[in-house]
Amino acid sequence: MAIGSPQFSIQSLDALDSQNLEAELNNSKEELFNLRFQKATGQLETHGRIKAVRRDIARIKTVLAERRLKIRTSPQAVVKKDETEDKKDSAKKVAIEKTTDKKTTDKKSPAKKVTDEKANLSKNAKKE
Repeated sequence: MAIGSPQFSIQSLDALDSQNLEAELNNSKEELFNLRFQKATGQLETHGRIKAVRRDIARIKTVLAERRLKIRTSPQAVVKKDETEDKKDSAKKVAIEKTTDKKTTDKKSPAKKVTDEKANLSKNAKKE
């Protein structure tokens, strides 16, 4: 397993929005400061924790940088993208429904109307 906290796996970091990632970054930096202080005073018991926290900070910074460069999308962006696609799909459906439900009206050019009337007159004349 990779060194670091299990709560800071890439999958769990992807689920967080940018504000929460910034908060986690600040908390991790504070923890690293405290660990270094404990090390300097000789009170640190688990030296491996420093390495784990440093890697957690690196993972968080990587996810934030990827989002800034639009390599990785934030959870909010994915939801917004889905909503816009749904709106586009619903707009297309409405447009299709309007065209199929609309009663077809005779909007013929005047020349066509005249020829159609002549054809009707000739049909009526033949019947008589």
